[in-house]
Amino acid sequence: MMAGPRKHLTRVVAILVGAVILVAADQLVQNLSLSRIVQISDDIQDPLIRYRDRRVELETYVTENLSDISDPESFYTTQVARMANDTVPPLEYSYDALSRVIVLPWHTRIDLAKTAMLSHTAAWGEQLAGFIDDPETVFTAPNRSAIYASWRLLGVIFPEAIPRVDLFSIEERIEAFIMEGQAPPPG
Repeated sequence: MMAGPRKHLTRVVAILVGAVILVAADQLVQNLSLSRIVQISDDIQDPLIRYRDRRVELETYVTENLSDISDPESFYTTQVARMANDTVPPLEYSYDALSRVIVLPWHTRIDLAKTAMLSHTAAWGEQLAGFIDDPETVFTAPNRSAIYASWRLLGVIFPEAIPRVDLFSIEERIEAFIMEGQAPPPG
């Protein structure tokens, strides 16, 4: 008769161990997914920061050498179009990599973080493509509000996506990512 309670206890322990393993595995998958999203987001942000910094340098150069440049507006728009052309390929590559990150359906906050970063990247891509296609749009920057809005959204959504158990210092990486990208884009 003792076999019955012992068998029952073994089943209960097996179920509890299985549940713990499932929860731990889910936490690991959440961490892996968000860690990959943050890494790719850093890869996306790098060329955008280089572009931003080059724009600031160009604006300074044009301002300081205005009298030496025969057609400052044309010079400026041509240079911005070239910078945009240099920025688009790495942006497209990273956008594609981000779109391929697999997020489990019940990890909704992580999926939302991925979607927000895709939207932000798409807004930048559209603006840069516009500068290439029609350099005069440099002065109107039609996608500026989409870029700002999507950036603000990222600043809220990314921290909310951090799993309860942060295995890969994701919180610190997200804070660094947000701080690095705080400066508004020129133009």
